[in-house]
Amino acid sequence: MAQGANPAGNSTRKGALEPRQQRSVARQGRIAEAAIAVIGRDGTSRLTHRSVAREAAVSLAATTYYYETRQDIIADASARLLDRYIDDGARLRARTEESPGILLCDVAARVVAGALGRRRLPTLAWCEIMLDCARHPEGHDLARRWYDSITEIWLDLARSLGTPDPERTAVSAIDTLTGVFFTGLPLGLAPDEMMAALRGSPLPGEAGLCASVEPPASLSGSRSQHGDETRQRILEAAIAVLVEDGPGGLTLRRVASRAEVAAAAPSYYFATVGHLLTAAQASLFEGAKDRYRLAMAHFGGSGATIERLVDLTSAVFLREATEYRAVALAGHPARLEAARARDLRPMVRLAVDDQTRAWNRRLQTVGIDAPPGCGLLLQCLFLGMLVRQLATGASTRSLAEARPAFAHDLAIMAAGTHWARKWYTSSI
Repeated sequence: MAQGANPAGNSTRKGALEPRQQRSVARQGRIAEAAIAVIGRDGTSRLTHRSVAREAAVSLAATTYYYETRQDIIADASARLLDRYIDDGARLRARTEESPGILLCDVAARVVAGALGRRRLPTLAWCEIMLDCARHPEGHDLARRWYDSITEIWLDLARSLGTPDPERTAVSAIDTLTGVFFTGLPLGLAPDEMMAALRGSPLPGEAGLCASVEPPASLSGSRSQHGDETRQRILEAAIAVLVEDGPGGLTLRRVASRAEVAAAAPSYYFATVGHLLTAAQASLFEGAKDRYRLAMAHFGGSGATIERLVDLTSAVFLREATEYRAVALAGHPARLEAARARDLRPMVRLAVDDQTRAWNRRLQTVGIDAPPGCGLLLQCLFLGMLVRQLATGASTRSLAEARPAFAHDLAIMAAGTHWARKWYTSSI
């Protein structure tokens, strides 16, 4: 990190600084806030010193003075978001003391209202940073600090509200909320729309696939085996680029180079980068659905118990977090990109609807008489758990917690005592 990356203002009260130092601290703060805005609006993969300097209205030299690399920028943006979250946690804690009868789900609903409402951009920036953390070891350390701090806040809230089994419930709330962010943001949902979906209402928008999932007929040419093979190579190359750099790194030229095809080949099959990204989304979604169906192929009959559902869900989860980790690193950034690109949302909507129906079928099979919103709630839990594992590096210890976590939530859902029961049974 460059000379100015850790100014004295981080360890000395601002009032004690010389005027020049105060200006330096203020300038760095403005640059960091600009970075948060750029990350939220464009994604970490498109963040550069130049884009941050432009957003902060400072010279390029100013950003390189405070931050040697783009990862230094991301780390400081993350630290400032965390400080803000800790302050928010303290305010939430104070409000709970002033509001007799408030439940943990009420606090969580307020977080959803802010994250999908007035704080949408910082929340999107946080989601982007967590996915970026998954790509390198130093990012894993950054994500662990985040989750350690979040867990401390939610555990304190759960205990202060007298929530049963506060340790497991706090982690469940964190992961479920993360899943809500990774669902509501890509679909462009307002807070009330997200909460309505958790009560079982259909998601807003069109359910069908958009026309761009397949390339226009005029560009696809005659279908031959060679053509299908080339198209598949291009798709696989696009997914590899998504794993490495996210949607911001996806260009037709780079994909052509990666696939070792002619420079014009990607545009022959896919009119634009958007068409290619949507097709990659479709491929990733179908792959995940096929893996899930294979795992659940023999689930039913006398063997359909909650215990068996927990076993199979845990097995699917562990496989996604380890064996198919690279696929997840492509799929989740592509999913999040839909928050900025509306034409990507139909594929996300299709995936969410499909997985919600699958969860509700499994719940009915094991005899859990749960409202329709339960499927979406459990989907959010699964998604949030997976994001956490990817971001923090999926240690053996943390992976071992997957099965107890699923067992806990399914058990309290079956018993009608789930911490978020109010979400899917009544108005907020």
